[in-house]
Amino acid sequence: MKSRNLVLPILVVAALCLSVSSNALQISWQQIPGGLKVVSKGSSGVWGVNVHDNIYRLNNDGKSWTQVPGGLRQISSGYEVWGVNSADNIYKYLPSARTWQQLPGALVNVDVSDAGHVWGVNRGGNIYRWLGNTWQQIPGGATQVSVGESGVWVVNSAGNIYYRVGTYGDADTAGSDWVQVPGGLKWVSSGRYIVVGVNSADQIFYRAGVTPSNPTGTNWVRVNGGLSQIDVDNDDSVVGVNSGRAIFRSHLEYTY
Repeated sequence: MKSRNLVLPILVVAALCLSVSSNALQISWQQIPGGLKVVSKGSSGVWGVNVHDNIYRLNNDGKSWTQVPGGLRQISSGYEVWGVNSADNIYKYLPSARTWQQLPGALVNVDVSDAGHVWGVNRGGNIYRWLGNTWQQIPGGATQVSVGESGVWVVNSAGNIYYRVGTYGDADTAGSDWVQVPGGLKWVSSGRYIVVGVNSADQIFYRAGVTPSNPTGTNWVRVNGGLSQIDVDNDDSVVGVNSGRAIFRSHLEYTY
């Protein structure tokens, strides 16, 4: 992969163990009309759920939404669209039938990559990986999980951040161990050569220096804006919502 030189001034937050750099990520937020509590972008498009657990898909015009029948508390868009409802039931969207298929298990958080790999977390903080017809429990504990090109990342109830060894490249594997990454986040998202997240103060960060040889990167860098939840996909597009349920997106710009 190419190394990236990033282009805005950095704000360094000691609590996240950020190192000083003269370059940073160029990001310009554009608001999308509507109000959501969770939004996700992947190869299946941009999907979200509002405070009433209504489900929406962003239309091709990029500014209007179509409501999709059903009710979910959290949703993830990747190769497929998965979600969980208020009863912890797990669903996968079947686009040809325009309906939701319930799957076995119970989760409070689920994430699906553009390669179709699915990980989740249940109410007890246990971590699971979907094997196609059953769930494999993975040692460890978390409140939220993300699977993508930069591997599997989780955060726990204390805000600690972990990377799953061996999962870089969106590999079809359970990985071998968890490595703690310095810092503190409440939500993390694994994209292509980049990991983004937000902390308890809704500050936004990306992980610099993420490469195949150093999948945990080098340091967290703060970028402009404030979001309560964030998602990044494999085409370097970021979406998120703030505490007021406003929806934002940005395409990440780099110089090489």
